[in-house]
Amino acid sequence: KADAAVKKASKKSLINMYKTPNWQWGINAFYGRSNIVEGLISSDKSLAQSLSNPGPGGFYDTVFHNKHPYTSSDAYGFGVLIQKKIAKHSFISAGINYTHLSVKSDINKTVDSAITISSFNGTANYFINSYAQPGPIKKYTSNYNFIELPVYFQQEFLQAKNIRFSYNAGISLRRLISSDALIYNQYNNVYFSKNELFRKTQFQFMAGLNFKFNTGKNSSLYIGPQLTYSLSDLIKNSS
Repeated sequence: KADAAVKKASKKSLINMYKTPNWQWGINAFYGRSNIVEGLISSDKSLAQSLSNPGPGGFYDTVFHNKHPYTSSDAYGFGVLIQKKIAKHSFISAGINYTHLSVKSDINKTVDSAITISSFNGTANYFINSYAQPGPIKKYTSNYNFIELPVYFQQEFLQAKNIRFSYNAGISLRRLISSDALIYNQYNNVYFSKNELFRKTQFQFMAGLNFKFNTGKNSSLYIGPQLTYSLSDLIKNSS
């Protein structure tokens, strides 16, 4: 019992004496859900305003029209970061991440026929060789792959033994590197592909809460929920 008490006291003393280094590095990973094409509060804003026939060979099945052309799907990412201590329990972090986001759509069928896609307000037209009609026949997953450069502030608080709470908030710069996504057009009620309409560079707001677990003298683990919200429109022409 005496030996156990001595070891416990020594361990507690080492924990209390240990100081967080001014510079640290780490790795991060996340898994969650994405709804990259919707606003923070979504309603029926994607409901088609016009179901006009697009031209020869085109036909719309309005019975199966989906008010919500996208539903949330998988999101994941991983990367590396460095962290600079700026106060006793405060840090500035920066890094580089690979981020994958996706959404799903109900697709009825694909039509191999030329069509001119018009924006809702009639300010732009795009020539498309084929398009897909909405309907609950199969699920199509639109994938978006980004390289991301986050910078954020982090502060720890409420220390209890080897556990601390922390929060973080910051911004990130994303660059779209690849996509096989479908764009939904309200005016024609069709899905189509045209990657040049996507905004390649985007800015994000990010924030989160974490539990910090000390896993060793020189290592710790952060676990908690994170939220990222885009400050940039995904489509260049939002109409």
